[in-house]
Amino acid sequence: MDKARIVAIDPYHPQLGLLVPFVLQKLQAAYIGMGDDMGQLLVQFMSSLYSRDLGVILLVALDSQSRVVGYTAATVSTDNGVVMLKPRLEEPTENDAIAEMIQQVKEWGKKLNRNRVYMIAKSYDKKWNEKHGFEVRRYIMESTIRDDA
Repeated sequence: MDKARIVAIDPYHPQLGLLVPFVLQKLQAAYIGMGDDMGQLLVQFMSSLYSRDLGVILLVALDSQSRVVGYTAATVSTDNGVVMLKPRLEEPTENDAIAEMIQQVKEWGKKLNRNRVYMIAKSYDKKWNEKHGFEVRRYIMESTIRDDA
């Protein structure tokens, strides 16, 4: 088990930028899991990332060999908040990489004068409230629009 370092990815960085296509595949699976089957949100996020929009951030957790072992993505919202994907780790780390990713998103949001963080997740576990202060505020429900509706 390695200690992970959390890094914000700039797609134009000579070395770290090479990780973007690899992380994109992981993000695509996460966005689809959250209901973005057509990929519109992911396309918007990636377009903003590549256009150097300061309102998006892509974080990765790297092990001692610089392999991606975790990630999250966040964007500013219209209500003075930040929306982030629930951080994911693919293997355990020596440090609390999830807490460090959340903290980095909060610090980034604070620099942008945001005052809350919303986390999007497929499920809810009490530990997110107990450990990180996240509470369930709303449920997002989905319905298919049919021709007979």
